[in-house]
Amino acid sequence: MRRIIWRSFRRAAGRVELWNGNRERWRNFFALDKEESVIAWAWQTYASRRERYLAAMADPGNSHLEFVRLTSPGEVRRFLRSAEPSPALGVDQL
Repeated sequence: MRRIIWRSFRRAAGRVELWNGNRERWRNFFALDKEESVIAWAWQTYASRRERYLAAMADPGNSHLEFVRLTSPGEVRRFLRSAEPSPALGVDQL
């Protein structure tokens, strides 16, 4: 929650364009309606999404899938670096 609140705050304060000219509005920052506020959406849907993903990981029907849980920005950076193609490979070898 700390990260989503901070990100929303930075976007609202900096008037950062998100897409097609849309910007985070201060009114949405404090809204309790999950249709208006990404913070309210995250807060209200976290538990159900977590349960759904844990159930999917435990489902034997998904045993052929590899689930990767990344719990910090550092883990995300390391994961993305490991997924980058090797510079020694040519484009035709990918």
